Amino acid sequence: DSNLKITFHNYDIGFHRSTAQNNGHTVRVFLRPNPKNQEMPYISGEAVNNKVYILDSFHFHWGFDEFQGSEHSVNNVFRSAELHLVHWNSIYDNMTNAIEKEDGLVVVTVFVESKLITDFGVIHVKSHNPVMRAIIDVLPQIHEFGSNVHLKVPIHLRDLLPKDKDLFYKYMGSLTTPPCSESAEFIIFVDPIYITSSQVPLYSSYLSHNSR
Repeated sequence: DSNLKITFHNYDIGFHRSTAQNNGHTVRVFLRPNPKNQEMPYISGEAVNNKVYILDSFHFHWGFDEFQGSEHSVNNVFRSAELHLVHWNSIYDNMTNAIEKEDGLVVVTVFVESKLITDFGVIHVKSHNPVMRAIIDVLPQIHEFGSNVHLKVPIHLRDLLPKDKDLFYKYMGSLTTPPCSESAEFIIFVDPIYITSSQVPLYSSYLSHNSR
């Protein structure tokens, strides 16, 4: 439905207090407001029934190579990886309460791709994604389950969103990684974001055995 819109708030702001955590399945990244009481990122709009959903964390799903790491596919095409931005319904006050509710969670899903398919063949992406680079830089420090580390650079969530934010699919599903929830609405963007081919093995070499 072209009338369903989603609005991203505070996704342009640089968050300086970000933590990456190895939860045994993947790396979860948590953002924290700065000392000036900065608001957390959140989403609103018709696509989420005009409610407000606040970001809890984001994480990635990866495979063993750059060809099929995503959990979802569009027209049977899988991508190099998949990003989940997990948001909770603000009417429930916190993430813990929201997990138990049917309308408690919205997972904004973005495909991650390392190659472009053109009329002239496959072109590998050459520009690094800044958020991915920040996470990859700290992976050696969180190789062990339960470990966490502060990211060294500000995180701008806009770098994790596709250019086309109008074309997406919606369905009710469940989270496959902690915090597991039986009910979550997925919003899946068709347009991917891009990373370099070199960034895929750097990430999967640390976590691919736990990424699915």
